[in-house]
Amino acid sequence: MSRSKRRREKRKNRNDRNDRHTQGKHPDPSRAEGGDFQGGDPNERRPVQITGPKMAAEGMLELAPKGFGFLRIPGKNFEQARDDVFVTPEFIRRYNLRVGQWLHGLYQEGSRGPQFVELTAVNGMPPEQAAKLPHFDELKAINPTRRISFETTPERFTTRVVDIIQELRDYGCEVHVYDPHADHEEVREEYGLTLLKNPSDHAPYDGVVVAVKHRQFKELGIEGLRRLVGGTAVVADVKGLYDPATATTAGMTYWRL
Repeated sequence: MSRSKRRREKRKNRNDRNDRHTQGKHPDPSRAEGGDFQGGDPNERRPVQITGPKMAAEGMLELAPKGFGFLRIPGKNFEQARDDVFVTPEFIRRYNLRVGQWLHGLYQEGSRGPQFVELTAVNGMPPEQAAKLPHFDELKAINPTRRISFETTPERFTTRVVDIIQELRDYGCEVHVYDPHADHEEVREEYGLTLLKNPSDHAPYDGVVVAVKHRQFKELGIEGLRRLVGGTAVVADVKGLYDPATATTAGMTYWRL
């Protein structure tokens, strides 16, 4: 007997043994995927029996690949738990629910355990309104049409300086920034600005805005500013460090608060 023929005989004998072993056995409909069968014909789907009073439920929706979901709660670090509220695929399709949404509603006990039966809000919005929101991958990025203010509190001068810089750039000015006390890497990461190491390297300037009250800037004085700017430059002294009369005498257009 050839090798290939022996393999075919072994395969046939193995199949015959499997057929005899499973003969007369039928799938247990109560163990069918999803638990929608309650006995009887496995091809006939019956609704899951829901019992007990309606109880309040809320949580973040986590979706499974097969279309159903569960509500995860922060009290359990959003981890899987046996008593998590089950959300049916039909419920998810009806309200166009998405992963990560925060759901408010009611649940009742079912054959799977707690099951979501009524939806009252999605991320704080009515379910009908939330269902019409576009999916994230359908959104389009647009360029901003207005200036975004970075100021948070009046006491934090750095955010106000960023607003001044952005306003000047909106007018088409080329803006250089110098701060002897600021961390260059931190400013780059937080505000996207590159600080000068020495402002004299780019002089003369058409104008200077003194926005912070550093000792180095006060010691610079009007004469120091004259070395940085041209003959008819504008000086905006936001902090009032310099004497207006001295600046005017030096031929500058001086402005202060």
